[in-house]
Amino acid sequence: MAEGRGQGEGCDYEAWLQIRRGELIGLRGRQHLGHGIKYDRDYHLLSDLEYWVWLLLEWSRLVLDVREQFPLFPRQRCIDLAATMGIKHPRYVGTKTLWVLTTDFLTTLAGVPPQLLAISCKYASELATADGRMFELLELERRFWESFGIPWILVTDYDVPNTVAKNLEWLYEGIFLPGKLQHALSPFSAQLKALAPDKMTLRDYAIAAGRGLDITADESVSILCRLIWNHEAIVDMNQRLGPDAFITLTFEENAFDVNAQGVAI
Repeated sequence: MAEGRGQGEGCDYEAWLQIRRGELIGLRGRQHLGHGIKYDRDYHLLSDLEYWVWLLLEWSRLVLDVREQFPLFPRQRCIDLAATMGIKHPRYVGTKTLWVLTTDFLTTLAGVPPQLLAISCKYASELATADGRMFELLELERRFWESFGIPWILVTDYDVPNTVAKNLEWLYEGIFLPGKLQHALSPFSAQLKALAPDKMTLRDYAIAAGRGLDITADESVSILCRLIWNHEAIVDMNQRLGPDAFITLTFEENAFDVNAQGVAI
């Protein structure tokens, strides 16, 4: 707490549980340090599943802010709820110090006023082989958020649309544009929208939109990835994307619908 963990919002938020770049293997498999698009900071993600869910949240226009590894404070409320449930509050191994419970994501959703949603992530295989203790702690977490009137959901890998997640992974790799490409965004977008509607490969679309802008084919693909991520160029996210994928682009205002794309978040 003295370090500011579990506090702040947006760029100022500090995750309670943190990983270092040299320690990207954890108990639940690969860990990830993702760099935010909505906010310019690193995000501490403890599994591939958390990474996929984070990509969906970062991409969604419904989500205003994502705070990962969020501590359940005040801790006394967890203690009281555990007592009411008749279960033991977890402690740090070998000590009498109570463990600080966390929720994988506390998200702020667009609305008037904005709404909070707490999200926990578990692999279906974890739940299938879990003992009763895991479900006790999940129920404790659910009751904690319920006591504040905040909805809580449990997301498994079965809830994450695989093709959409893979597409977001691929797009994410190309969306951080160097400064020299910033000048090309506006004219590239204008030329892209002026192209005759057609079904071409993603790379062909990018090359055609980048003509005369003094940028390479790969740079053109990166700019198109950024426009797709920003929902300025709309594609079928249920179709596997890549440079050689044949796609159809649309640019209708508000044409993107999260639920229509099979994304539950």
